Amino acid sequence: MQFRSITIEDKSLFQYYLADRYYETITYNFTSFYLWQYWDNYRFTENLGSLWVQCDLFGSVAFLPPIAPDEPTILAATEAMIDWFAKNDLPFFMVEGTEFHRQLYQNAWPNRFCYADFPLGDNYIYRVEDLVNLKGNKYRNKRNHIYQFLREYTNFQFLPLDKSLIQACRRLTDDWVNQHKPSHTIIAEYKGLQLLFDHYAELDCLGAGIIIDDKLEAFTIGEKLNRDTFMIQVEKANPAKQGIYQAINQFFLRDFAKDYTYVNRAEDMDEPGIRQAKQSYHPCKMAKKIHFTLAEDISAFA
Repeated sequence: MQFRSITIEDKSLFQYYLADRYYETITYNFTSFYLWQYWDNYRFTENLGSLWVQCDLFGSVAFLPPIAPDEPTILAATEAMIDWFAKNDLPFFMVEGTEFHRQLYQNAWPNRFCYADFPLGDNYIYRVEDLVNLKGNKYRNKRNHIYQFLREYTNFQFLPLDKSLIQACRRLTDDWVNQHKPSHTIIAEYKGLQLLFDHYAELDCLGAGIIIDDKLEAFTIGEKLNRDTFMIQVEKANPAKQGIYQAINQFFLRDFAKDYTYVNRAEDMDEPGIRQAKQSYHPCKMAKKIHFTLAEDISAFA
């Protein structure tokens, strides 16, 4: 089998395989695969009526569970995937599964797999109304930050992203990169964001930005994840502007996610600052990521 990188031309193919199934984690969305392909070196192929997405994790070759519209196809493709690992003399390692996959495999093949939760990849899920209304004492600091922003920047504009603002997003992203030491994660995210900017009009994303004194100082981009959940793909802001992160979070969900019950704000990437920020908004639940190996070969988790 030949695996290749993900291009914008693959959007309809991924959407065909992803359709008609309720996914809670941000992974299972074409924009996510496209944007984050440099993070885990996503590559894919079609096989047995399913998509096989390969990645590098912990220095090992791994697959996501086969992506297919129906459960019998997922199971048949998983059986073939197990054979692929054996033929290539590699330990079976399947990553970024969900509770759906755990239940599917346990019901079909009791005790065939060992399951390991991967809390570093868990997605933070919130009620949209909580993050828009910010009611109660637990959100007092968020409200205060927004009040400070509104008092300080009375001339701000909150605008949907268009072609001209996408160019400004590139400049703000460059500033963000320059504020960090070079690393695999920073470079991978930067490269993915260039793909998003290059093909923003072709993706299903919604975006908006905050303009202060004719300069873009923050932007957010997201899209529908499932029937009741919106997701945030990226959020960048000038940290020198007091309250701007809290402001764009509230404004964006108020105007673009009001028809959804939940918002998925992805994982914290094992970054303490990001983790603290996400926890401070009080998620209503976490969407787990689960890794799988064969029960006869639990060494893959070592």
